[in-house]
Amino acid sequence: MDKSSCYRVGRIVKSFGYKGNLILFFEMARADAFATLPCIFAEIDGELVPFFLEDYQIRDDHTVMVRFDDIVSDDQAKKLVSCDLYLPLEEIAGPDPSMRLDEQIAGYRVFDLEKGYIGTVQEYISLKKQDLLKVGDQGNEFLIPAVEAYILRVDNRSREIHMDLPEGLLDLNTAGNDELTGLP
Repeated sequence: MDKSSCYRVGRIVKSFGYKGNLILFFEMARADAFATLPCIFAEIDGELVPFFLEDYQIRDDHTVMVRFDDIVSDDQAKKLVSCDLYLPLEEIAGPDPSMRLDEQIAGYRVFDLEKGYIGTVQEYISLKKQDLLKVGDQGNEFLIPAVEAYILRVDNRSREIHMDLPEGLLDLNTAGNDELTGLP
């Protein structure tokens, strides 16, 4: 499996018990959607290796305890701790407006309901009070709040984010650019 056709969804955080159980942390909003898939990929030495779920127990929205086929001891499980988890883009259930945005969306194209294509995500800026998307195209640069209220859908297959931005938000981003560039 090629990493470019997959999306990082979480990480193996620790082993549990002595029979090879693992605790998985999903960075996506709904861990239950991933726990029911027959297979998930773990990155081991730069390669994506498939692991098939034998059993699982959902702990909370982000945490699942699993037992993989062929992992039957604590020693085997401990070797997988800290591995990143991936799913093929086609396994992620289509566009999901509740998807948590993060730095992995760099390169996604952004569209507004009214204005159409805005640009490409250049950077995801994580701040304490408000995360931002730095979106740019052809010399224009916008800082857009990364809030669910503005996100209509995120399409991982086509690498697109569709938004319904408040009227005037993009104008705010461009109105002061000339003045800001003149700062010493």
